[in-house]
Amino acid sequence: MNTTTMSGEELKNYIGENGRCFVAFCGDTLVGTTSVRIATGKRWYDKDKTVAKGMMSAIIKKYQGLGILEEMNELRDVFVAENNVQMLEGDTAENNTALREIVAKKGFKEVRFFPAYYQKHYSVEFVKWLGECPFTDRHIRTRFILSRVLTKMRFKPGRIERSRYITKFCKKADWYISKMLDKAI
Repeated sequence: MNTTTMSGEELKNYIGENGRCFVAFCGDTLVGTTSVRIATGKRWYDKDKTVAKGMMSAIIKKYQGLGILEEMNELRDVFVAENNVQMLEGDTAENNTALREIVAKKGFKEVRFFPAYYQKHYSVEFVKWLGECPFTDRHIRTRFILSRVLTKMRFKPGRIERSRYITKFCKKADWYISKMLDKAI
């Protein structure tokens, strides 16, 4: 979904009733934004958990490096704590190594690899359990690598499927291997 072209009302609906958007101003100038959406997870790593999905974080270049995003994230963390969230989630482009390294240092684990919805790149989803993580690091890494291999087999950049046969194979392989990994826990 391309949030850069959404109207204010569309953004409000995307963030949802349980979400919040935090903004930073320098005088009358809007210099940054970050949002969080709270929902119930549906994937293997967040199933039936209350999840806070961080999204749409941006700081105008001239104001980057001043700690503005960190301050907004502190406000977000207070909001998250008030809503009994069990996990934090976020995603970024595969080639955004700077952010991937930052979130890894903060205790996030890469759990899913997927094609970006509106651009010609792949994305990485990362999560942080706010309680005890129910999975081993090896299990999480194996699932991530599996999703990366199957995603690159199935999709060209830009979310273009290679063929229906490859898609069918990848879906079956993902289901089968996921069942085997779940039994190993």
